Amino acid sequence: MSKSSLTLPLLLVMCLLLCPAISGMSAYGQDIDDELLKSLESSTDKLLDRALDGDKKKQPAEEPAGDALPETTSEPLPGAIRDLAKGLLEAQKTDKPAFILVTGEDCPWCYRLKREMQTSPAKEELARWTLIEIDVAADPAAAKRLGVAALPALRLLSPTGVKIADHDGYLSSADLAAWLKEKLRTADAPADDLLMAAQPLTSVSVIRLVQHLGDRDPLVREAAISRLQTAPDLAAELLIEAFREGSLAKRLAILEVFDQWDAPTDGIDPWQIESIDDAKIAKLTEWNNNRKAGESAAPRPLTPEELAAAQAEIDRLLTMSPAEGAPLAARLARHAEQLLPEVYQRLKGAESDDDRERLLTLRYRLVASNALTLRFPGGLERLASKDIQIRRQAAEQLAALATAEEQPLLLELFSDSDPLIREIALRGLQQQGGDEAMQALVRLLADPEPNVRAAVLKQLAEQKTETLVEEVAKYVQTEEDPDLLVHAARYLREIPTEASARALFPLLDHASWQVRAEAAEAMRELLQEDISEDLELKADIYAGLIRLLDDDEAFVASRAVEAFSRQISDVAMEKMFAAVEKHPVLAPQIIEKLASASENSPVVAEKFRELAKAENVAVRAAAVRGLLRTSLGSMDEWGLPALQDEDSSVRQAAAVAIFASLEKKRSEVLEQRNNQLELSSSGYGASGRFPAGLEKLLGVKPNDEPKEEADTEAEQTDSEAKEQKTEADNWWDRRLTKFAAGEGRPSYYDDFIEPLNKMLSAKESDERLLAALCLTALGHAETAIPAIRQEVAQDPHRVAKVAAMLPWVPWNQRKELFSEFEQLATNSEQRGALAMSLASVPDRRSSQLLWPLLKEETNDVGFANQISRALTYAYSGQRYWYRNDISPEVRAAVKADAVPRIENGSELEALVGLVLLSDVEVALAAELASKIVDDPERPEALREDAFQIELLYAPKGERTELAKQAIASGTPRRQLLGILTLVEVDSYRLSRIRDQFYLSHSGSSIYNSSNGPIIPTSPEGVTAGDVEPLLTHADPQVRAYAGYVLATLGERKGLEPLLQYWREEGVDSSSDLNQLVYRAIAKLNAGDQIETLRTIYESIDEYRLDDFYWTIRIMSGDDVLRLRKEIRDTHGVDFLRQ
Repeated sequence: MSKSSLTLPLLLVMCLLLCPAISGMSAYGQDIDDELLKSLESSTDKLLDRALDGDKKKQPAEEPAGDALPETTSEPLPGAIRDLAKGLLEAQKTDKPAFILVTGEDCPWCYRLKREMQTSPAKEELARWTLIEIDVAADPAAAKRLGVAALPALRLLSPTGVKIADHDGYLSSADLAAWLKEKLRTADAPADDLLMAAQPLTSVSVIRLVQHLGDRDPLVREAAISRLQTAPDLAAELLIEAFREGSLAKRLAILEVFDQWDAPTDGIDPWQIESIDDAKIAKLTEWNNNRKAGESAAPRPLTPEELAAAQAEIDRLLTMSPAEGAPLAARLARHAEQLLPEVYQRLKGAESDDDRERLLTLRYRLVASNALTLRFPGGLERLASKDIQIRRQAAEQLAALATAEEQPLLLELFSDSDPLIREIALRGLQQQGGDEAMQALVRLLADPEPNVRAAVLKQLAEQKTETLVEEVAKYVQTEEDPDLLVHAARYLREIPTEASARALFPLLDHASWQVRAEAAEAMRELLQEDISEDLELKADIYAGLIRLLDDDEAFVASRAVEAFSRQISDVAMEKMFAAVEKHPVLAPQIIEKLASASENSPVVAEKFRELAKAENVAVRAAAVRGLLRTSLGSMDEWGLPALQDEDSSVRQAAAVAIFASLEKKRSEVLEQRNNQLELSSSGYGASGRFPAGLEKLLGVKPNDEPKEEADTEAEQTDSEAKEQKTEADNWWDRRLTKFAAGEGRPSYYDDFIEPLNKMLSAKESDERLLAALCLTALGHAETAIPAIRQEVAQDPHRVAKVAAMLPWVPWNQRKELFSEFEQLATNSEQRGALAMSLASVPDRRSSQLLWPLLKEETNDVGFANQISRALTYAYSGQRYWYRNDISPEVRAAVKADAVPRIENGSELEALVGLVLLSDVEVALAAELASKIVDDPERPEALREDAFQIELLYAPKGERTELAKQAIASGTPRRQLLGILTLVEVDSYRLSRIRDQFYLSHSGSSIYNSSNGPIIPTSPEGVTAGDVEPLLTHADPQVRAYAGYVLATLGERKGLEPLLQYWREEGVDSSSDLNQLVYRAIAKLNAGDQIETLRTIYESIDEYRLDDFYWTIRIMSGDDVLRLRKEIRDTHGVDFLRQ
């Protein structure tokens, strides 16, 4: 197909598209200069010429001749945006200029060009641009705006829509790349600093600004107008001279400046150059000569006609794309203060998201500086975007480049619904610093828009801005909106000062219950912060809260209740009991508060007994729970009536109290037995006798116990030892038997059995389960256990709850039930509860049920720690044991069970075994840990744990060598352990395994109690080469500690990583890090760090002051001498020698 055969359809399309453009242009076109208008007028003529006489016209030089044209296709360019407005918006988001390709369906050269664009080097250059493809048939309006004269058409625009360059016709990949590279330099050229600077203008700078009035970018022209109109003394004469010599764009801009100055411009039409005659110029010159120097016309209010015209412009703006509307918005911004109310009103009634987006953009443009629009191209449009991520990104960019001139814009962002954007805006204000920025924020509290005031208060609360309490206190006195006063109270509660508390007083009596409740909550938090030692202020606070206890709104009273601490006055108690009667729904909360604060108060206990008879069910149930806390000893008075109550919730509360009382007795039994065993010094299981104190507690007679052995020091046979062990393990079973028979418990417990049996048939499953637990503990397991089994079978999640029954059944039954429930358990939390309950009765036989739980690979280290604690109790009867107090029998039992599991068990079995063994036989634990470290077949995590144990318990000389090996290993965790060992600090971290297990050891300290100079020494046998590799470690703590070791070796390069970590961590008066810092400085005699030493001195705990003084005593230099003298004068030499 020849080119000439394509001209007719192309002509028809282009005529339809372009002929309407000849008669006029949009507002966008009005800003274009004469040359651009001329080129637009001739474009249609060119197209007509080509179409009518295509063979005679020379085809574009870039189009290859003689090549066969490819078939036409409508496939879009890959990655291109097919909408002009969306494409320019994307260009603004990415800050990449726009490359626009205009194509048509019957255009083979368009397809050829697109193919070239996808090859090198054009492909690489295009990556720097935002690709947009426009089809002339699908979007004729875009083609019209772009002044398309031929296909393919290329247009380059800035992100704000300003034309950079254009080209019509085909280009090869190489030619296109060269063209784009050249034009990108123009696109990236920074705006003239003069347009954005705030320094005073000079005659030279005014000349440059006048030249900018002819710039094709309307934003540049507007910025130049803005600067020139502030300097009539310098600019007036130059502008008059340029008025009739410049282009149309420049004449329009100069006229804008003259209008701002109220210069005489009657009869002047910038579109008609002949209207600017000598007489008009003379009149302007005369005006300038008569104008007073330094006089600058103040902004005048808009006339009704001008306001109507501006409103019409806003209407037109809503029909434009962001890029099209930018010049119009810039002109409207000259009347920002007068148009903002209009924009606010329109925003409230915006009918679509697009309208809202354009109005927000205008709102921001009205308060933004012209300089900002140049430094932040497309930023205002992005701040107004519907996409929250785009808005956030734009807000971050604005905050980073904002100056004091951008305060109004940052303040406008407080109307955004997104709290993160408000936070960013506040950060931008704070970065500017000074009172002016904060006062600007306070002024927003007087904004007529409630949402703005709310946003400010929310942001102040989130940022905990302490400096504005006084201003918010004044605001509270005038604000009438309850919702906003709630926000104000939330801010005040975040600032724990006396001023905040005083500002809250008026809100405690506010008409709105929400405000009163929020003020009470704020007072509660301020009281927790112990804001003042002023007793009168605290008395006033509590007086206000006591008033709220009588509030008609239950929620307000509940907030006041929570504000009271453990000490509650008699007046407050009386008011709380009155609140229970007034608001029964508050009974659980109030009674819980009173019970915790008044456990020994007979007045409170008596009141609880009265409330246990109240008509309201919730009150009765809460009262019984309160009696559990205050009156277990008088259960004979209230237990049975509560257990027979008609309501299930009251009966359940009574059952909980009964079981709690039984558990309390069990704990007392175990505690006294442990005390007896400690006194006898015979170790766990040395005697089958029950301590005398417990005989009375449980009603056991002395003659019921076996006789003492004839000769305890005689050598025992294996059978005798086994018999004694069995005797020790069975002691609790015997006590249970006697307790079930009624011995050792008050007789009123027998009265509970019948109602508890009835509760086994209750509708509520929780009630049935609680009754079964109580009956089990009272010795009626034969009826209770079937009920428990049935409940667990129906709901396995109850396993953790029923685990509490295990201590109350004999060993054989305990073992059977544990295994049964363990199989039903669905997670490690339930298994852990079973394990702890099983072991809560000291019985070494329990250990054989606990160890197998660690075989399951899905269990985590937290579960393993639970099992470790359960095993400790099972072996010793103690929740915690101390290495020197463990009996030989316990040591032997632990060793017999732990060693085979360390050697051949699972990861968690071996870990728990090492932890337990380290308490009973340290050397063996270290030996077995070393074997695990060297065994590549064992899990890596276990090997790391084993290395930590080996390192912790190795002799000092060996420990140093192990530490050096760890540092050289390249393993981050081992390197940390190694450097911690060398520095001899943070022994707690060395003793913690996986942040779960604590290993007891006799840690060393670098503190020195001598009364003379302290010279820090390096670890023996360590060289700089051993630790230098750690200076690049990922962990800053490792780098810091390595730096300390280097400093003790005299290497100055070690000081900076240590100081950097110290600064990041902050100065802590009790921190060992302080000591490392001053010791390193002293060792290096780093006199330039005197301010660091002074900072430590001013914050250090007094008991560490002597170590500080005697360490820096080795330093020389005038500054450190003065510091030491100051310490001596302040604290005295005697104190330093203690």
